[in-house]
Amino acid sequence: MSDLKTQFEAAAALVKTFLKDPTNDEKLALYSYFKQATEGDNTTAKPGMFDLVGRAKWQAWTDKAGLSTEEAMQKYIDEVGKQKAASASGLLQVQFEAAAALAKTFTKEPTNDEKLALYGYYKQATVGDNTTAKPGMFDLTGKAKWQAWTDKKGLSTDEAMQKYIDEIEKQKAIYA
Repeated sequence: MSDLKTQFEAAAALVKTFLKDPTNDEKLALYSYFKQATEGDNTTAKPGMFDLVGRAKWQAWTDKAGLSTEEAMQKYIDEVGKQKAASASGLLQVQFEAAAALAKTFTKEPTNDEKLALYGYYKQATVGDNTTAKPGMFDLTGKAKWQAWTDKKGLSTDEAMQKYIDEIEKQKAIYA
């Protein structure tokens, strides 16, 4: 129990560091598991009909009735882990967008190979695997872009975003 309690307390502290504000449903899930873990079944009176937030919290907590302290702690830890992953992904998205904006401010022109690397990672991050038809033999630029994107096939969105950010950081030292 003490190990679970330590993890529970760490998860409660971690929630305060989220970069992305949880949705109302996510907040209710955290609230209800936390209350169930720390106070047990809800025995408070149902808030009045005009207290919409209070009623939502009361109902969410009441819905957890019967969960043991340990079960509620574990579910809280799991929920925090799920939301932490979403928050981290949100941070990566912000960093990716900042990197894309930075690329537009370069004062010198990157080489074609460097631009193609960025293009491939960007398309993989924003669209996913290339499923478009290969451009015709006279469209050299289109073929090069198509190939750069196709070469990134299989990378997850997060992996492609991170590689794009890394490539921008590398090029920033030379071209910004």
